[in-house]
Amino acid sequence: MKIKSKLTFLALILATTAHYAAADPVSVNITGNVVASPCTLDTANSDLAVSLGDIQATDLASAGVTSTAKDFKLKLNACPAATTTAVLTFGGNEDTGAPGRYINTGTATNVAVEVLQGSILQGPTTTMSLPVQADRTVTFNLKSRAYAKGQTTPGSIISTMQATFTYQ
Repeated sequence: MKIKSKLTFLALILATTAHYAAADPVSVNITGNVVASPCTLDTANSDLAVSLGDIQATDLASAGVTSTAKDFKLKLNACPAATTTAVLTFGGNEDTGAPGRYINTGTATNVAVEVLQGSILQGPTTTMSLPVQADRTVTFNLKSRAYAKGQTTPGSIISTMQATFTYQ
């Protein structure tokens, strides 16, 4: 009788564990993205400090007047073959009195700073895209100038434009 009880008990245990072993299958989703590899900023051939030079206060005597533009460029090189486009997103502090322009933190008053691609204003949060050339480079040709918000007073012009690159 003891053997029969032991066999019954063993059968109950096996029946209970069999239920757990037969659980429903679980799906695991695995995701990711393949992204374009970055290019390298060519610091030797990029203009990372742009001087607007000396500007006469009388040349910025009224709102909307601009100084002579100074050309500068940001050059990328060593772009991987799979990277076909470079996107430049402009960043920095916008001058609330001159939308689309960068704030002047220098001592000259009533002046903001413009960054342009040709005649297109490139203020904070704007973007521009250029294709990667056959030599695996991209050159963003830009220009900068002072913008009068009204009669300016003499002093320094200091502004910072941030450049963030993404790739496609």
